[in-house]
Amino acid sequence: MQTTLTERNILFLSELRHIDMCERFLNTHRDVRGEGYLVIPLNAEIEYALTKKGIAFQSGKEYRTPDAARMILAEEWAFSIFQSESWSFFTYRGVSLGHLYAQSLQGYLMKVIYFTDIVSNVVKKHPYAQRLVVFPAPSARPAVERCLTGAMIEALVDVVTNVAQESGKEAIVPHDSLTAPGRSNFAAYNLRRMVFGCGIAILNGAIALMRRPRRIRILVSDYWRNLAPLLQYLDSAEVMLLDRQESFKAGMANIWKYRMRFLHLDAFSPKVSDKRKQAQASFLHKWHSIKNASGPSAFLIREFSIQHLVVKALDRIVTEVTTRTLVDIDNAHALIARLKPDVVMLRATISAQTHFAILADVARAQGVPSIEMQHGLMYLGQGSTGRHHRAMYTGVYGPLVQKEMEVAGDNQSIPVVIGSPRFDVYARAEKDEGAKDITNGERVTFLCIAHMVAPEEATDSYDVVEYFQAIASAMRKIPNAHIVLKLRPGPNRDPFLLATIASLFKGVSYSIVQFEPLTDLFHRADVVISGYSTAALEALQCGKPLVYVGLCPLERMTGLHHFLPYAKEGAVRLASSEEELSHMLRELANDPGARQRLSENARNFLAREYAFDGEASRRAAEFITSLVSKEPLQGLQC
Repeated sequence: MQTTLTERNILFLSELRHIDMCERFLNTHRDVRGEGYLVIPLNAEIEYALTKKGIAFQSGKEYRTPDAARMILAEEWAFSIFQSESWSFFTYRGVSLGHLYAQSLQGYLMKVIYFTDIVSNVVKKHPYAQRLVVFPAPSARPAVERCLTGAMIEALVDVVTNVAQESGKEAIVPHDSLTAPGRSNFAAYNLRRMVFGCGIAILNGAIALMRRPRRIRILVSDYWRNLAPLLQYLDSAEVMLLDRQESFKAGMANIWKYRMRFLHLDAFSPKVSDKRKQAQASFLHKWHSIKNASGPSAFLIREFSIQHLVVKALDRIVTEVTTRTLVDIDNAHALIARLKPDVVMLRATISAQTHFAILADVARAQGVPSIEMQHGLMYLGQGSTGRHHRAMYTGVYGPLVQKEMEVAGDNQSIPVVIGSPRFDVYARAEKDEGAKDITNGERVTFLCIAHMVAPEEATDSYDVVEYFQAIASAMRKIPNAHIVLKLRPGPNRDPFLLATIASLFKGVSYSIVQFEPLTDLFHRADVVISGYSTAALEALQCGKPLVYVGLCPLERMTGLHHFLPYAKEGAVRLASSEEELSHMLRELANDPGARQRLSENARNFLAREYAFDGEASRRAAEFITSLVSKEPLQGLQC
């Protein structure tokens, strides 16, 4: 779209439903049409829908600053707040609330910085704009909100309003008469939860009566699929699971075998204590003192301060979120004191779901060991959201991750080399079937792992399009090649993504898969292409040559931090530009020897730096047994 840079009205669209809202707004505001307006969608999917409807727009992509600043600044700012002396009061019963909320605040700041960068660049490029129109966030909310969920949803509206106020412009947030009432599903959710809770209570009672207690009592907040592989190696273990929906995954045979009970964190909820009331009152008083003194620093993005938004988020944390958190801490103390577990197993202590870290801290306060198993590819460099694990021990994939945690100063948790019970299947398959030939006749097959889309994290929709665009361009230069595009599992296939792929890969031999297991796909691939995903490690375990693609600044930063040691050993190829990617894919397509060398180097690297030998489940079970018996276990690296 050609713009005159004199448009008086800028309309921001961040959701598909905003297209209809925009049309209704323009139909009822003839003055806006007369003065001139510019529609700016903020993701590629909206642009696809606008194009189909024939609505002119200016791409939000043109106003982004392609750098990694939002990750780095968000981490720096979030921890500068909660680690400052003025927030040292923010603890309750052995739990640091600052540590609990830092990751959520960091995620919120990433989103605010992302949008502020775009909106500030729009204002700078369109100096004649008098009004900034931003359509409202959904009034409906999840039945159960995590820390700062509401603030995340409202971030764009708050950013546009803030920038408009600081630049002397009018901000308009049109009322959406068709928006569903907030929390419309809340009553139905509570009813289902009550019925489900009654059924679980009956099951728990029956199991407790009919099955004798076991020697090892494990309190778990994790998925059954992560727990099941190691339980088979534990002698006389019983499980108390806090994720009650996992009862359907476990099945009656396992529930009976492991004397499983399914609880909620508030299963033994104590009465409201004077200590909790006093803590809440003290937090409010000290927070108001901080605000009245000087408040947080300016937090400048371009020439705009987001201090107001930071204060608003902190106010939300102290006045709303903390109330629920103090209850959770008291409940966790009561739960662990009542159940007396020998060990606590947790899925992720760095999470917007604060109960994981609460359980870790409360277990530590009560002298109960806790362990978190690594379930994904960690990033521990600048801007990381994952540098502060809370469990007493972290079961890591191998010595490389152990060293990364130490370098990153992640010292609240002791890294223990376990491997991955989930990955044991790869080592066993190789032993059962033998090494497979990585070539497949004359045609070379590439497997491409699709990115996730998350503007507050690593990549947005524009990055995903550029990722596929670069790969499609490289594939056109390789004769007699085929590429399999592995999309993320989901309820359906995104029409926008399918249309984008069809356009970009026109003239290229390709197929799309979504629900097929990676193990099956790896067997059919000669080369794997991936961004920052655990799938990259899975490909290496299957002996597949891997090309890591870090085209956008954030993927480049995370990939170069973690995968550089692999590349130095010739175990992975790192592509930081479209030209490098094209050269690497052509070389690997044309040279089976290069693929073989890359595969062999990867196997040697994994053998040295990871414990992917098919014995992780056994090691995890032995480590848990050693915690219960309080005897050091020989052979484990701590």
